[in-house]
Parts: sequence; C-alpha cells; structure tokens
Amino acid sequence: MKQTIEVPHSDCSEEETLRVELQNLKVENHHLQVELQQMKDFMIAVGHDLGAPLNGLEHLLSDFNIPSFTANFAIYYEIYHLACRGIRDLMENTKAYLSAGNDDPVITSVDTINLIDSISQLSKIIASANDIDLKLKIAPETPETIQTDRAKLTRITFNLLSNAIKFSPKNSTINLSTGGNDTTFILEVKDQGIGIAPEKIHSIFQPGVRLDKSKEGLGVGLHISKRYATQLNGSLQVVSQLKQGSRFTLTLPLAQQPKTIIIGASEID
Repeated sequence: MKQTIEVPHSDCSEEETLRVELQNLKVENHHLQVELQQMKDFMIAVGHDLGAPLNGLEHLLSDFNIPSFTANFAIYYEIYHLACRGIRDLMENTKAYLSAGNDDPVITSVDTINLIDSISQLSKIIASANDIDLKLKIAPETPETIQTDRAKLTRITFNLLSNAIKFSPKNSTINLSTGGNDTTFILEVKDQGIGIAPEKIHSIFQPGVRLDKSKEGLGVGLHISKRYATQLNGSLQVVSQLKQGSRFTLTLPLAQQPKTIIIGASEID
C-alpha cells in the first residue's frame, strides 16, 4: 500500500512566506539596480558637460595678457560669467537630482540671443586654439526669448559645438546659426568635419558611439543632447555626408507646460 506523507499546513505557510519575501527582494534589487544605473548615467552626463566651460576657461587663461584683457574687458567678463554659471548650473542640477531623484527640466524665460552669443564667444576660443573658424549668424526671425531650461539648452549647444570642433580639420569653418518662427526656436551647427557614415547615422545618438576612437571622449555627448531635447519637448536631428561634414538641428517650442517654473526667486509647482 502506497504511503502518503502530508506536509503540515504551517510548513506550507512558512514556505509560501519565504517565497513571497524572496520575490519582493528580487523586485527591490531590480529597482535599486535601475536607480544605480540612472545615477551613473547622470554623473557621466555631469562629468561630460563640465568639460566645455572648463576647457573654455583653460584656453582663455593660457593666452591671457593684460593689454588684451583691458581692451576686451566686456567680452572676457561675459565669457567668465557664462563658464561660471555653467558650472553653477551643473552643481544645482546635481543637488536637485540627489534630493528629488530626477532630472526634470526647470523652465524659465531664456534670452536666446544673448545666451547663444555668449556660448559662441567661449567656443570661439576653443575653436581658435584648434585653428578652426567659428562663425555665428543670428537670423532676424530668431525669437528673443523662449520658455525652456536654460542649463539644458546651454549644455546641448556646448555639446554640439564641442563635437564639431573635435571632428573638424584645421583651417575649416563651423557655422552656428539660429532662427525660428511663431512657434519654434531653431539652432543649427554645421561643420566641415569627418562626417558620419550612412550605416552609423541611425545609432549616432546611442550612448558609447564614437565616430573616431582616436579622439578623446566617452561617446555620450550626442546621447545626452538628444535626451535633453526630448525632455524639452523638442527634437535634435542630423544630416551628414561622409568626409564632407555634418549639420545638427535643434528645434524647441517657444512655450511649454512645465512641471516647475522658477520666476525670480519664487518657485511654483
């Protein structure tokens, strides 16, 4: 006769409890892994975006002299101010991320013409050090102000210009231009660099993609810029021809419905 061994009900309950606890631990571990990866991605972005203002200051100081400083005091002041503000924005962005756990845009009214002109002045110093001519053209239809995240717009523009400088040959030209219409702000960076092969054009905004591994960098600048553009309800597109150059176009709406708006010193959620 076959003997059947019954497992006490209490043992079944204990086994089920352990199974549920183990499943909960797996779920919690997954969430922690996701949060850790997000923090790593954020810190990589911060480290990358610190490069532009620091490089600008380094080149400015390496060629510093009193007569030039005296004659161009206003330009020097604006460049130093922009670099310092960029670093301060990154610090504030990091503090907000660590306290709130997200990197949501902070929307303010941004003076686009002055901002882009200041970024151009700082980037021209880096371009000139590499024997590259950076030209700025602000079209008459460029919106004077837009509602956007100033820090993220600054970082996108710096990233695009830094990439253009990095992959452009000596004695070439980079054109930075702005425009727009009643609903959008448009920024364009066009270079005469190495260009992008057709088979790589669709992966250029993925993290870790590097066009030239002999150049310094992590391959995250375009990925970061694309993510910021999406956060700002805009788009970042590229048209390129191998060995001829690339044109990156950023399009942003003039107005947004933000999660947070900062007006002066007050904050409204």
